[in-house]
Amino acid sequence: MPRSSRRPVALLAALAAIAFGPGASAQAAHVQCGDVITQDTTLDSDLIDCLGDGIVIGASGITLNLNSHLIDGAFRDPDNGVDNTGGYDHVTVENGTIRDFHYGVEFQYADRGAISALRLVANSAGIFLADSADGNLVERNVARQNGDGMFLLPIVYQEHTSVLEPQFNVIRRNEFSQNQYGVWGFGSFTRMERNTINSNIESAIELVAGSTGDLLAANDLAANGEGILVVGQSNNTTVERNRIDGSASDGIQVGSAVLGTTVLAGNISNGNGDDGIDVDTTRADISRNTANGNADLGIEAVPGVTDGGGNKARGNGDPAQCLNVSCK
Repeated sequence: MPRSSRRPVALLAALAAIAFGPGASAQAAHVQCGDVITQDTTLDSDLIDCLGDGIVIGASGITLNLNSHLIDGAFRDPDNGVDNTGGYDHVTVENGTIRDFHYGVEFQYADRGAISALRLVANSAGIFLADSADGNLVERNVARQNGDGMFLLPIVYQEHTSVLEPQFNVIRRNEFSQNQYGVWGFGSFTRMERNTINSNIESAIELVAGSTGDLLAANDLAANGEGILVVGQSNNTTVERNRIDGSASDGIQVGSAVLGTTVLAGNISNGNGDDGIDVDTTRADISRNTANGNADLGIEAVPGVTDGGGNKARGNGDPAQCLNVSCK
């Protein structure tokens, strides 16, 4: 639906209240594809074959409850299932299915909101946090068969060159499975905890470019193309207590261009198709990791890396088990 034809739902509800008396409920207004909502809204039906955005957020401090319904699109760029590109804060989107859009849910310049209990299927990206979308909680969602399960990235426009990446977002207890990429992009001070990330074609988690101060903790990754990648000029990343099994390539890979110190602590990386842990920079502290049964080395690191001790490796394809790190 063309953007010029969006109908503000709050206005329609207000007109209904005038027509039917003071007992009419604004929340009961029937929502259609492309509607702009400006107050708490609970869907009463599916939205099918939307030729444009599904629902557009038009105010801060509101909740959109899909109420177990479906928002279905036509997989057209730039259409979003739920569009919060107006930068509205404290918005919650929850409880339903979104499929066949460019982005299932997009928050842009939108702070301190929540995206929860959604099923995101066959979108270019299930969830997109863009520009300075800060302090949002993303939890208990299932993202399957998307290009990216979740995507974090600044959008750099021609009219300005500043880069304001998403910051201080919490991504926890989600499932990202059978996507091209599980979680991809860069944001700063992101906490990614206790997610299940399985059977993605490329990487399960890939931090690129200018990610700063991110924490990846207690995530469970299995059967991905690659496990955790910390590459580009990622800065001061902590990767701890994750389990990575059965990646086609490395379980954990840290690139040569990273900045600051990448901390790898207490991870279990077993049965991967190359190394359990592959570190290509001296800017890393490696301690208390276990890497068993990988096709090449348990832990492969460049000379000069910090060996924090307590690493274990056995049954790996290379009889040395570890390189430039001591393993028991």
